[in-house]
Amino acid sequence: IAGIVSLAGYGLPVQQQASALGAYISLQPASGPVGTTVVIKGGSFTPSVAANATVNATITFAKWYFPDKDTLMNSTAIDYFGAFETNFVVADYPAGEHKVWALDVSASPPVWASAVFTIQPKLTLSAATAKEVANMTMVGTGFAASSPLNIYFDGALLAEGTTSASANFSLS
Repeated sequence: IAGIVSLAGYGLPVQQQASALGAYISLQPASGPVGTTVVIKGGSFTPSVAANATVNATITFAKWYFPDKDTLMNSTAIDYFGAFETNFVVADYPAGEHKVWALDVSASPPVWASAVFTIQPKLTLSAATAKEVANMTMVGTGFAASSPLNIYFDGALLAEGTTSASANFSLS
């Protein structure tokens, strides 16, 4: 998409080139376990247009998806400079690289931008000392989905199990 957007009267240049061809997103952080809050920042999307005496306001939106282009997480307004910022909490998915996708729905044709978030496995233990191992509960997130699991402590097998389809497990 290309065109001239008039932003006179808003402390901005009188005309600004509108383009979504170079749209991009960044993630902060780019990796972490399930439960991590991730900030998504996007730029060079189709800018919203401020209302004035001769132009009605037009608010453009970016839709964002995780962990694939089929799972819509939310939409957020794009500002007058073609940027947006939003966040999400990483849900239960297997460990590894997953793309966060942003779709500029106002671009013609629509423009996709993506960035990779790496889910890291996380293990939480309830035992504070080795003496409490017999009564310990273990909770894991971000492991391989539906996979065999062996838990060892000091070389001895403590428990066996299988991770869930959402890559989690809980053993006592």
